[in-house]
Amino acid sequence: MVKVLKKCRHIRYNWRVSPESSEDFQKVRYYFDVIDNKFREEKIKRILNKVQEKSIIHFNFEKIQSLEGKVSKTDLRYLCEIYDSTCSPKLVLESIKEVFEDNYVRDSELYDRIKKGESLKAYLEKIHSE
Repeated sequence: MVKVLKKCRHIRYNWRVSPESSEDFQKVRYYFDVIDNKFREEKIKRILNKVQEKSIIHFNFEKIQSLEGKVSKTDLRYLCEIYDSTCSPKLVLESIKEVFEDNYVRDSELYDRIKKGESLKAYLEKIHSE
């Protein structure tokens, strides 16, 4: 995988077991942080549509949250959307690769924070202001 610069068009993504998951019903929480000057929401929709094209099973992606802001010292903006789904991370990654080619990176720090004084929003502001 090619190194992706923080100040260029790309997607940062991550996935974790959803807090809504149970032993009987496994859910995954997906984090998509699209950095671009336009069509950020459409690119996330393209990823989710590609997932549906690759499988005979229809996967529901339930939107949990949406955060957006500006990438400092650039004309770029970011849109971070969080979804819960039963879809496998492998299928989602294949779809990300098709939409973003070499401009993607898994960011293990992209997740909801529980500690007081920390938040996903604060992390996004920090990473996009560096």
